[in-house]
Amino acid sequence: YLIYKLIFFDNFDVGMAPLVVGLFFFSAVQLIFIGVIGEYVGAINTQILKRPLVIEKERVNFENWFNIITLKKIDKKIMDMLLINPAAEKFGGPLLSGYVPIEIPVSLGTLSAYLRKYDIVTKIIDEEMTQITPSVLREAIEGMKKPYIFGITCLTAHVRRAYEIAQMVKECYPDSIVITGGLHPTTLPEESLNTGFVDYVVRGEGEEIMLQLYRAIRGEGNPTDILGVSYIKEGTVMTNAPASLIPDINVIPNFPYHEFDHNKYDFGMIVSSRGCPYRCSYCSQRLLTGTTYRYLSPERILEQLDILVNTYHQKQVVFFDDNFLLSQ
Repeated sequence: YLIYKLIFFDNFDVGMAPLVVGLFFFSAVQLIFIGVIGEYVGAINTQILKRPLVIEKERVNFENWFNIITLKKIDKKIMDMLLINPAAEKFGGPLLSGYVPIEIPVSLGTLSAYLRKYDIVTKIIDEEMTQITPSVLREAIEGMKKPYIFGITCLTAHVRRAYEIAQMVKECYPDSIVITGGLHPTTLPEESLNTGFVDYVVRGEGEEIMLQLYRAIRGEGNPTDILGVSYIKEGTVMTNAPASLIPDINVIPNFPYHEFDHNKYDFGMIVSSRGCPYRCSYCSQRLLTGTTYRYLSPERILEQLDILVNTYHQKQVVFFDDNFLLSQ
């Protein structure tokens, strides 16, 4: 109002320009500050009201407060593995990351659901939400079985940050096991292993390979015998033959949206199929799934849509399929 009055009612002249600019800047800073505080106070209230949890089982972590306010649920079971989604830079950059919604790390969520089907308890840290530091790692592994097992997913855009996290893990916990997976390590497994901070690379579709690798690390087999795994033996990178894909993806449980219960996540997504039979030169998907195409049953798709619409109140849903239009 003061700016408006100065310009239009008080015989505005050029000499008053610095005052107007200063008032405008001060107002803008105030609005941003109020917006940030309001958003995150609202996030806390929303989460507390939305989730039927006993209050003693919740704790709020205000570390890195501008981008990170997470509500953590204490799992009664002992944690078996920590899964990490690295981020070289938060989506939206330093100015907008606190305001724009972010995508759920789909691959880690799907992997977590598959492992939990076999009673392997995982925890996911998404660097889009929480920047990983030694203190964050220390808190995250509380109660984890030894040796500590860390799984890090790697896209090329974030692979440098993934290696930094792997180095941090090894420096903090030298006896831990670090596993990388995803498109970049699948394509260049030797790069991950030659960092000196990665013990195993899971190549291709990761759910069944990670299940077998986890069991082998815990003493139920030899990790170096598992198909789809790369490792170093006597200074040489060893790459086992590729593993078979899961024939029927309907055996993978529904996506665990509850593991990402924060209002910054965009929940409106579903993966109803995997793969594509074509060989487009610009697409890297066939490195993971070849030229196969597998899809969920209509009943499973409707079941997940029902969860999104009636539990999470989504008004629109994006299908994250490699090829949504291949099959009627």
